[in-house]
Amino acid sequence: MSTALITGASAGIGYKLSRCCATDHHNLVLVARQEAKLKKVAEELSREFHISTKVIVADLAKPEAPRKIVDAVRADSLAIDMLINNAGFGLGGKFVETELATEMEMMQVNMVSLVHLTKLFLPDMLARKSGRIMNVSSTAAFQSGPLMAVYYASNSPFGHFEAGFANYRGADILSAQCTDGEETWGSTRRLRNGGMNCRCSSIGSSRWEWTASLTAWWGRRRAMGTA
Repeated sequence: MSTALITGASAGIGYKLSRCCATDHHNLVLVARQEAKLKKVAEELSREFHISTKVIVADLAKPEAPRKIVDAVRADSLAIDMLINNAGFGLGGKFVETELATEMEMMQVNMVSLVHLTKLFLPDMLARKSGRIMNVSSTAAFQSGPLMAVYYASNSPFGHFEAGFANYRGADILSAQCTDGEETWGSTRRLRNGGMNCRCSSIGSSRWEWTASLTAWWGRRRAMGTA
């Protein structure tokens, strides 16, 4: 049975994606800041789907968090077959008035931690010649917007980061950027099946771009033998 690691897993999109993985009988490593909520999700999914779950409490606004997560995974000798970088948050207001400290934390969570986690987990995937990476971002990745300058900017690098994975060859690894049009920043509104778009790069073949619903993305994952 394969294992998926999901950040921001205690609520919102992260919780929904955790359920998707559990439904497909993947064991789960769930990462978030709020231990009580995270343990509740882990117990719920473990009981309902008869899977193994591991909880890692970590704040991705802290630069040392990605290394802490990897160390915790390796301490239990776990192999991560699917990395879902979902954690993120936003901040609204006039740029000259918003808090710099909060914006620095937002860039750390939305951009830096994603790159750091991918950097740490990808070598093992390449060694196994198999793996999946899903980076969840907002539709802000494709546009700019008023009163949220840094939030929009923190989402915009995703597509370029995904494109870089096309340089790899000889490994069955899929990397997907998924952008949602309804539910962001851990909102508890219902995640519609059609509310995700995916821009994907397939490592081990020529790069391709694909826009599809969330269900179609999971369908392709099944077809590639990860379900």
